[in-house]
Amino acid sequence: MKGLSNTAAAACTLLLLCQCASQDEVRRLNYQLRSMNQKVQTVESKTEEKIKEVESKATDKQLKETASSTNRLEEVAEEARQLRSVNQENIERFNQYKAETEDKISSLYAAIEQMQSENGHLSKSNQELVRSLELKIEQLSSGLEQASQNKVHEAAQKAREAELRAKEAADKAAEARRKADMALRTAAEGGKVPVEDSSSSKIDSGDDVATIEPKNRKVRKTESAPVQQPDEEEDGFETPVAEEKKNDSAPVAEDAVSGDEGGLFDKSMGSFKEKNYKKAYKSFEQYLSGQPSKKQAAKTLYLMGECLFNQGEYDLAILEYQKVISNYSDDSHSSAALLRQAMSFEKLTDKETAKIIYGKLASDYPDSREAKVARERMENLRQP
Repeated sequence: MKGLSNTAAAACTLLLLCQCASQDEVRRLNYQLRSMNQKVQTVESKTEEKIKEVESKATDKQLKETASSTNRLEEVAEEARQLRSVNQENIERFNQYKAETEDKISSLYAAIEQMQSENGHLSKSNQELVRSLELKIEQLSSGLEQASQNKVHEAAQKAREAELRAKEAADKAAEARRKADMALRTAAEGGKVPVEDSSSSKIDSGDDVATIEPKNRKVRKTESAPVQQPDEEEDGFETPVAEEKKNDSAPVAEDAVSGDEGGLFDKSMGSFKEKNYKKAYKSFEQYLSGQPSKKQAAKTLYLMGECLFNQGEYDLAILEYQKVISNYSDDSHSSAALLRQAMSFEKLTDKETAKIIYGKLASDYPDSREAKVARERMENLRQP
């Protein structure tokens, strides 16, 4: 476009100059015009080449950038495919883990339900055993009360019989003394009164000699057969009474009888420490009839159970310990009574009942010294 405008301008100029210029000038102008046209053509040619070159470079650059972008896109696509693959694997693993977790949770719930069911059965069984044990204890208690009443009646009957025999013996002695007095008077009148010794009197009347000897009064003497005493400290367990025996070193008058309750209790404890358990039991029983305080009553009942336990009368000891457990559950002797009751059942070879009581002791008094002993003994019973 530029070259055409230049050519047109040159033509116009030529027309104007033709009127006033010579032919040489015209030729010179033509030459200049041709030169100008060649320059214009050269410029146009170079411009086109430059444009083509620029376009070629731009195209190559765009192609390279496009290729680079394409490669990058392919890399991104590959990374996306890899991420998608990894994500898919993670999803599959998560689903698998979820399924396994659900199975485990289901199994756990099933196990919990089974354990609850078993615990329910065990609890019911334990309750039945406890009821059975309480029934046995009640039966033993009623039997003991009946036996005690029978013993009391029997003792009263024997006492009455002994009293009658003593009265009869006294009457016979009085009759003998009366006859002796009469014989002495008769002998004095006859003039012969020989006396041999203080235990017998011989009275001569003529040729005959009458001998009067006092009759010995028969007294029934009862001696208890020796009983093998169990150790008061057994398997590491030391009863509250054993602790008192360590701390109490004051002498106790065995034959002194005091109306004071404290004196009677001290006397009973003296017999207990000397292992005269029968005498101690009777003294404790007498002391208990005086209605001591709750603390002393619990202690006395426990000691009565200890007396029976140490004599090997485990069935009767169980009943005495039960009185402590039932009537004085908040007393410190209650846990010891539970332990000794279980040990009594163990001595009677009733190991199942012993284990139940050991378990009750460990549950009701978990922090006590007796509970520790109960756990150890229960573990020993469970071993084959």
